[in-house]
Amino acid sequence: MNRKILATLAFILLVGFIHAQDKFEMGLKAGFNSTSFNTAEDVSFNNNTFNNVKSDFKSGYILGAWSRFHLLGSLSLQPELYYSKKKRTY
Repeated sequence: MNRKILATLAFILLVGFIHAQDKFEMGLKAGFNSTSFNTAEDVSFNNNTFNNVKSDFKSGYILGAWSRFHLLGSLSLQPELYYSKKKRTY
């Protein structure tokens, strides 16, 4: 197991140092998200009516990875993959 982790880290470091032509880039992203919803109005959804909807402040996080492939001139392709955790109960 440790060999696999070490090999993966070594690969990531090597890819990071091989920037001779900058055809490929990659990175990580992390962030914070929050939700809050308050209304004194009635809210209707799927033929159901909810009165005085209130929601406390909830927080979560987002983690992701991205890569960028330079194609032609300033044209590039950047796929991204994210995981978002929101702490909300109903």
